[in-house]
Amino acid sequence: MKKFPPTYLPILLLLFLALAACVRPSSRKLETAERIAEDHPDSARAILRHIDYFYLDEEGKARYIMAKATSDAATGRSLVTDSLLPVAVRFYKQQGDTPGWLKANKLYISYLYELNRIGAASEVVEEILTSIPADDIDRQSQFRDMGLQLHIAAEKYGEALKEADWLIDHAESDRARLGNAQIRMFLLLKLGGKGHAAAYGDSILRSSFAPKAGSPEWLDFMGDYAEILDEDRQSAKAVAVVENILALNPDMSPEAKATYMISLAKYNANLGDIPKARHILTAIDSLGYDPLKIEAGFGRDVEFLRNALDYRETGHLSLLSDKTTAAEVYRRRIINNDAISEMNELSAWKMQLTLEKQNVAILLLSFCLLLMIVAAIFYRLSSRRRRRLLEAEEKIDTLDQMLREVRSADGNSADRNRTLKRMVLRQMGLLKVFASSPTEQNQEVLRKISAVDAESASNGNLVNWEHLYAMIDELYEGFYTNLLKTYSDTFSEKEIQIICLLRGGFSTKEIGVLTRQSSATIYVRKSAIRKKLGTEEGGDFLAAIITATTPSDNI
Repeated sequence: MKKFPPTYLPILLLLFLALAACVRPSSRKLETAERIAEDHPDSARAILRHIDYFYLDEEGKARYIMAKATSDAATGRSLVTDSLLPVAVRFYKQQGDTPGWLKANKLYISYLYELNRIGAASEVVEEILTSIPADDIDRQSQFRDMGLQLHIAAEKYGEALKEADWLIDHAESDRARLGNAQIRMFLLLKLGGKGHAAAYGDSILRSSFAPKAGSPEWLDFMGDYAEILDEDRQSAKAVAVVENILALNPDMSPEAKATYMISLAKYNANLGDIPKARHILTAIDSLGYDPLKIEAGFGRDVEFLRNALDYRETGHLSLLSDKTTAAEVYRRRIINNDAISEMNELSAWKMQLTLEKQNVAILLLSFCLLLMIVAAIFYRLSSRRRRRLLEAEEKIDTLDQMLREVRSADGNSADRNRTLKRMVLRQMGLLKVFASSPTEQNQEVLRKISAVDAESASNGNLVNWEHLYAMIDELYEGFYTNLLKTYSDTFSEKEIQIICLLRGGFSTKEIGVLTRQSSATIYVRKSAIRKKLGTEEGGDFLAAIITATTPSDNI
């Protein structure tokens, strides 16, 4: 079994700790944000800000998108920044997670609605309704309700009326049935049936799901019912409805009371009672309501009604107040646009910081990966060198063992000669192997081989020449001894070394390693040997020497 080198283990440990530090806290934070997204959306958003979306896996990204969109919807924030919702929709669909897919689609439809992509949102609703079983009333109702709102936004009142009828028929509670009936009343008005709308409102009050007087549902319905009555020119009845609302709710907030009173002023104006309408408008000013807590456009409606009353009395139409109101609206719009622009810049800056953080992390991971690769290469090379050294040590031990066998072969000269010759061949083979790759470690092995059965390491030489000459004599029938006899004063010591190594089958490169000379020097010395023998350049001088040194009885 392989073991990691000491330098490799700390890197793996650091990388593991870094990944664990990033992934585990993010996973726990994401779980917490998902759990509290609906009940504590602001806290969920704060948690999500500390999670790096880019480091999450596919499932984590889908969950992050859903948690953010859910918290946005729960706080009333716009979903226009939740542009990644299609990623969550696609993920849950691929996973076959129907509840997750439906929830993601509900948020996605709201996102499309806020972008005013009503057609695209309606297509999503239609696709979902076809995939939900007809007997799954709860889910059918959820998405049909969304489809109803989309039809109204697209002014497709006929289609919306069909959805409202379905929702009324399949409502599971009187409250839900009342809400959809109230929308149906509004749709009848939009389709031009003012009388039908008023009559339908009367039928709702006589129905089994009619709201209880004084309840929040009753207040909401009666306000819309009064508007329908006024549109049907039943303004006196509308006045009676609103006066009844105010009488039954004396503790109503100033903002709610102002909303009902401006409707009451309009109804009285439509009846022709201008003084009473003016009196009501004056009373509205004395309520002390908070403009920030009342519905948008309320001040504009008050000014418009005043101008209408002035025109009714004087025949002169003034728009000064409306222009002032329009200027204020324009000013607020500029402020809102500036705020949105600033928000977009902050979002872009945050995205830039996130990308820079991601790049730094990628660089760190790349650096760690590079260190791991370098460590692995170093480990592999070290293992190979260590293995070769061990092999060399084993071979040296083998030579020592063979030498002991030679010494122990007392009387049997044939066994002694065979053992000695095998040892010589083995040692010559080792010299060739390690001379072919002149690394520092191989040179150290050569010194150890040369030191076998020697008192020293040949004074630092890579070859114990005395042993080498003895091996050449043993293998090649006294070649070295005959060389000295035949050419006693012809060659230098270096030239004799080269000739003996060539006789042993060593290449020029291997000879250069063993004699510690360059290939160019070996070439020069070979040329000198040829010149001394009278051999032409390129000729085989070794063959001539072998012929000259071979005893005549062996020829």
